[in-house]
Amino acid sequence: MANPFGIEASSTVPSGMATYDVTLHSVPEPHPAFKEYSGIWKPENGLVSITGKSETFREDPSASEARRIYAEVKHELTQLYGQPFEDEEISDEDWPEDLGFCSAIDNGARSHTCDWDLGTHDLTDNVQNIMLTIVSDDGDEKSQVWLEYGFPECNDELTKSKGQAS
Repeated sequence: MANPFGIEASSTVPSGMATYDVTLHSVPEPHPAFKEYSGIWKPENGLVSITGKSETFREDPSASEARRIYAEVKHELTQLYGQPFEDEEISDEDWPEDLGFCSAIDNGARSHTCDWDLGTHDLTDNVQNIMLTIVSDDGDEKSQVWLEYGFPECNDELTKSKGQAS
């Protein structure tokens, strides 16, 4: 098949047909807490979100290092944008406060997230929302801090100005 599913090799998929998960090899202003960066890019809108991820902390069921970084970054963001909406609770009383932290997150019994939203916080630079969270994907001993910035997916004025500049 020369063009699998009608798509030519090395082509760019037309607008509206795809959303791309991108790995950013570097960013102009890295934050010391985050070691890798990724984003979501849409041909019709450009970059619609960017996420910084801390290193993965292993053999730490209490997520002590992730919680330390989370608290530091939360403090920095609170200084800039005010108090976030917080969801830092255990919904199931069967999980111990510290030792089962990663397991509780992985099982959905705990969340450790805070966010800032346009309209209720003074966000700048075309940022729609910011979310800071601790994630765990193996259930017992691994955790990571993620910081995600979401941008408006469709900014009519930006689209118009790009069209006029061509």
